[in-house]
Amino acid sequence: MKLASAFDGKGRDLASAAGSGGWASTVGWSLVIGAAYFLTSRLGLSLLVPPSDVAVFWPASGIGAGILVAFGRRALAPLAIGIMIGTVAANLLSDRSLATAVFKGLCNIGEPVILARLLQRWFGAAFSFGDLRRVLGFLAAAAIATATSAIGGAATITLLHTTAPFWDVWRVWVLSDGVGIVVVAPLIIELRRALVEPPSLRETIEGAAVLTFLGALATYVFAHPTESWISFDPDAFLLPLLLWLAARWPAPFAIAGAFVVSAAAISTTIFGIGHLSDVLPVIQRGYRTP
Repeated sequence: MKLASAFDGKGRDLASAAGSGGWASTVGWSLVIGAAYFLTSRLGLSLLVPPSDVAVFWPASGIGAGILVAFGRRALAPLAIGIMIGTVAANLLSDRSLATAVFKGLCNIGEPVILARLLQRWFGAAFSFGDLRRVLGFLAAAAIATATSAIGGAATITLLHTTAPFWDVWRVWVLSDGVGIVVVAPLIIELRRALVEPPSLRETIEGAAVLTFLGALATYVFAHPTESWISFDPDAFLLPLLLWLAARWPAPFAIAGAFVVSAAAISTTIFGIGHLSDVLPVIQRGYRTP
């Protein structure tokens, strides 16, 4: 079976644009994806783990995985070009060589390809988080994809950039990319589903209001210092709203809610605000590439 056949799908705007619009459309989507990948890479590079010098959180991995799973095989060309552009640009703005940047780009391209291929084999072309089996399958596919790409990434970094042990770099790469996929990719997948099957206007307004309140509450909770009683059990404040979203509104709203909570937790950690930043003393904050 050819690789392209692994990502068949239908009703996909990005895929259709890339396939029918010719090279101009491919270039346009590649630049859009490249810009998104670059910006999310710079965000992830705010937290580095010594001595591996690898980002502890890599949201860009979720961008690639989410787009390929949501839009299918025809998005592969602009996605691959965009990932390479974003990876090389982010690395060359730091102390990495061109060879390091290119090899890391290849690893970053292979990761969503493996993930999408596994999901297609296990669940068919159209994937969604419809039941527990699919959720567990997504987590398993993410683990396999990140573990595989981390082999090439760790080899590149240890051979061309750092003297850190191979398995230390591999472990951090797996964790950072895995968290990025779990946090970001489901949002892209479910947003695509919401565009195909949009909720009613009332559901959209009510869901958006709840998500706004959830984001403000999550930021407030995570911004409290360790000594505060609120930081003792933040789930007591956030879990009821997440369960309400899952029970009351379509699945995309629950996925968006989980993303909002994760984004609040990650943002307060990056900027050194609240109790989560207190428990990460070994992480270096600064805009450098891994």
